[in-house]
Amino acid sequence: MGKYLLLAAFLALFAGWLYWKNSYGAIGRVAKLEGSTAGYIAFIRTDDSGASNLYIVKSDGTDLKALTSDDTPKRTPCWSPDGTRVCYAQESRTEGSASYQLFVLGKGSPKQATYGSLSKDMPQWRPDGRQIAFLTGGAIKVVSPNGADLEQVYPRPSKGNAPDNEG
Repeated sequence: MGKYLLLAAFLALFAGWLYWKNSYGAIGRVAKLEGSTAGYIAFIRTDDSGASNLYIVKSDGTDLKALTSDDTPKRTPCWSPDGTRVCYAQESRTEGSASYQLFVLGKGSPKQATYGSLSKDMPQWRPDGRQIAFLTGGAIKVVSPNGADLEQVYPRPSKGNAPDNEG
């Protein structure tokens, strides 16, 4: 009897660990922006020097707020369905090469959700907020907002061109 209770406890702990690992993902949870963002527009502003940052402003033109200040090239911001996070593409430089990667911003600093040598662009949130679709290398892929579960959805991978998770 004691062996079975120990086994059941172990299985429950293992299931809890798997749930936590899946919800935490590659970058952790992205905290939600404080306050209501209803009626706000997210956009990228590029100044004369080429520095670009993410801003939000009310639809009537008031209450302009900078959400980033790192001056790195950015493009294509997209609100999460609940209006608490923004996903956008930002230039990322590694070992002399540059590509655009997806970043998710909530409360705190932006978190990089994708990696690799191919640029990612045009993020669009799934209506339930569980995934972000994007274009990369002629394919459509999805990733969880926490950077986990990267998957190619179109064209469907076949045996000869299975995803390499670089996407």
